[in-house]
Amino acid sequence: MEGRRKYAIDRQANLIELLQKNGYCSVTELSSKLAVSPMTIRRDLHALAEQQIIQVTHGGARLSYHKQSEPNFHVRSHVHQAEK
Repeated sequence: MEGRRKYAIDRQANLIELLQKNGYCSVTELSSKLAVSPMTIRRDLHALAEQQIIQVTHGGARLSYHKQSEPNFHVRSHVHQAEK
């Protein structure tokens, strides 16, 4: 179970990085770039939206600029992993 959680956190960090680069991404685009199903992407987007990190739109998502909240520690620790 812990391995799945780590993978989900890594994937969510990758989602945030893609949204930072592109501003907006569709579920289909995110699904193909991360090689997971659209439903998995939707679950991840929902989790990030609950933390007010992103805004889910019809068919995609963008970073949330209304509230400048910081992602939780687990997500932040995996963002820019290659550079660290």
